[in-house]
Amino acid sequence: MHIKTYDFSGIHLGIESEEPLTDNAELRKFSYNGTPDYTISLHFTDTVPDTSDCADFFVKTAILEANTPQRPFSCTEFYADHCEMQVLDRYAADFTADSVLRHLPLSHMLLKFDAFVLHGAHIVVDGEAIVFSAPSGKGKSTQAELWRRHRSAAVINGDRVLVRKSADGFTAGGIYFAGTSGICENVTAPLRAIIVLGQAKENGLHRCTGSQALHSLFGQSACCNIDGEPVRLVGLMSELINSTEILRLDCLPDVSAVETLSDFLYGESK
Repeated sequence: MHIKTYDFSGIHLGIESEEPLTDNAELRKFSYNGTPDYTISLHFTDTVPDTSDCADFFVKTAILEANTPQRPFSCTEFYADHCEMQVLDRYAADFTADSVLRHLPLSHMLLKFDAFVLHGAHIVVDGEAIVFSAPSGKGKSTQAELWRRHRSAAVINGDRVLVRKSADGFTAGGIYFAGTSGICENVTAPLRAIIVLGQAKENGLHRCTGSQALHSLFGQSACCNIDGEPVRLVGLMSELINSTEILRLDCLPDVSAVETLSDFLYGESK
């Protein structure tokens, strides 16, 4: 058997396969040479069972033949420290390590390690992470770029961030999904704040209430209805909200937005 292991904020995921799998440049940034904490065992088969009504299974469907309904092409069964993934053998030639992770509910595995993926642009300033979260087209990448240009921030990912609970609080880490931004770095830092973005004709900033924060974060996170996952995700987010600044920033797409947020977080424009 062949195995490739990747490190996402200290979570070591291994992909085990009978034949070696290729990976892309973004995923290789997260390569890890040690022992995995959780292993995905990949198997190719001529038949995939439809177990979509079973709590510990995850099924992906596709149109396998023209003019036919969608049918299962992969099925994954979850255990405490590994999962078994079956994929139709017609896809074997084109399947990569990236394919494995894209066709799995990564959120289900990450929650085992007190982590989840949030839709947001992720920067690091003076060793601390700031995350801009919002639906697509609301200015996440714009604000990240403004902080890079005017505050020398490092942009870690323009579209996704891995939020994880640690012994000292919460961290924000890189993840290999980069979206259309193309920015994807393997960097983890203590989480300073999450900024829920809105667009406005003038800048306005306030702390979110607990319910506002939970509504915003849950709506921008990945979650599958497997084995009570939504309930566990809400519990983890509640801990995050109680220990981290969750701010609402309605702002202009210029340096004045940077100054408004910097004044709040650091007491003065840096």
